[in-house]
Amino acid sequence: MVSRPNVGGPNATASAPSGSIRLEPQATAGGAPAQVTPATEGRLLNLSDSVGERVDVSSGIRSQGQQDALRAGGNERAATESQHTVGDAADISVSGMTNREVAAAAVASGDFERVNVYPNGGDVHVDQLDRGPGTQLYDNWRRVP
Repeated sequence: MVSRPNVGGPNATASAPSGSIRLEPQATAGGAPAQVTPATEGRLLNLSDSVGERVDVSSGIRSQGQQDALRAGGNERAATESQHTVGDAADISVSGMTNREVAAAAVASGDFERVNVYPNGGDVHVDQLDRGPGTQLYDNWRRVP
């Protein structure tokens, strides 16, 4: 688990944000914990702070080989070119929140360029691929106005 402690001292009038993320076993990495870049970690910690709960990361950085294996294995959602392969994406969930609530919080944070809600459960995908002004919300990779 990665945490950013609240660093306000006893006489502090304001404190730094706190938050936590849990790097879960990533299926495409043979069950090794998911990995994220420091920039993505910071965004996820900010999201955790804003929702007041730990953010669980089920998938982070993937090699192109791992991405190709997803596609070859029949995963219809797996993109040919994924932000996961450049370290700019994570698939996340938050205990006690629906995926739609997590997505809404991620959009409201302004820390992500794209937020996708997968059908049939699954996690919420967040990444940094710039597709225009503001955060873009998607439902199964169809843009939500």
